[in-house]
Amino acid sequence: MLTREWATIREFSEMGLPMIPDRRALQISAEKNRWDRSEYRNRYWRRRDASGGGNEYHYMLLNRMAQLEWVKRFSVISVDEERAQVSEEDHRYDEEWRRFHEASEGKKEKALAHLAILDRYHRLCEAGLTKEEAMNEVRLRENPQVSRSTFMSWRRLIAQVPRNHWLPCLLPRYRGRTEKRAACSEEAFEAMKSLYLQPEGPTLEKCYRDVQEMAEEHGWTIPSLKTFSRWIDKLPEMTVVMARKGRVAANEMIPFQERTVAHMHALQAVTADGHKWDVFVRWPDGKVARPLMVAWQDIYSRMILSWRVERSESADLIQLAYGDMVEKYGIPDKAYLDNGRAFASKQMTGGKKTRFRFTYQEDEIRGVMTILGTEPIFVTPYSGRSKPIERAFLDFTRDIAKDIRFAGAY
Repeated sequence: MLTREWATIREFSEMGLPMIPDRRALQISAEKNRWDRSEYRNRYWRRRDASGGGNEYHYMLLNRMAQLEWVKRFSVISVDEERAQVSEEDHRYDEEWRRFHEASEGKKEKALAHLAILDRYHRLCEAGLTKEEAMNEVRLRENPQVSRSTFMSWRRLIAQVPRNHWLPCLLPRYRGRTEKRAACSEEAFEAMKSLYLQPEGPTLEKCYRDVQEMAEEHGWTIPSLKTFSRWIDKLPEMTVVMARKGRVAANEMIPFQERTVAHMHALQAVTADGHKWDVFVRWPDGKVARPLMVAWQDIYSRMILSWRVERSESADLIQLAYGDMVEKYGIPDKAYLDNGRAFASKQMTGGKKTRFRFTYQEDEIRGVMTILGTEPIFVTPYSGRSKPIERAFLDFTRDIAKDIRFAGAY
């Protein structure tokens, strides 16, 4: 449970929560979003009991990052706290609670650990994360030893169970091993793992047949395929994906990094890229083709500062759009750019040693960005998430290119 859920505007601003501005800015945001609307009373805001009066607000009104930090900071899981949430008139799960109190301390500790993970998952979902995002957060980032199947089995144990009765339902039901572990030579299991964790992704059945042949040759003892399958399932999921599907697939399992621009200001950093419109147009010479637009965007405000349109991407087109931005708004400090030939051309970034494209020469002509003092930063190739402007291009595709006024040209 949470030891604290309410705070005043001033207390929120002094807690050091992520993406929470100073007191005045937070007060303006609260007024703009109407935190104290009448239908929110006693649910998201309430009158303070302390001297001085005023209102205090529920942490669920904060941004998602601040909510996640709040839950981490004020979440406390204990048997006494969980039992205190059950009223004396509630006898629906008396038998489960009886078994819990009679269990060993080891089992109780495991139930509490499982509850802490599920409680965190539940609150992440309440904060706006999808179920998959919340599960990746609590598993991969905080509890990598918990497999997906194990996590899902815990969720099934508490399905349809009221939150205040989750703890006894998560009590481990096993009674200890009553039979011996299946006999298996250590060399056989190592061979099985080595065969299965290959980038070719062989099936478990194929690996088992190969191990059978090796066992006959070396005199190994091996268990059944089902036993091998159960042991393989206990391997860390990240290890299996990395070995069988590669680094890219493993990276996809890691939750996306949350970014903030609260500490930035306008023109501190900009980003640019080319966008091929999904509409056909007729050019003045009569040729029909899709236009390409180069746009510059301010990272802090997400405003599109300038753009130019042509048939193809070129250094001239990028330079003209850059000039429009500088002429109207000023010179940016940094620019996050695609690593393509046009953006990394000497016309734009000549004289920069960190261009990572073309040969740097001491006497080469300096590019326009070098002359004006804009530091180019080239992002990871083929990584749309590295450039915020890609999100704007998605809006262009969805809301402009598919507009009814372009019917027949899409």
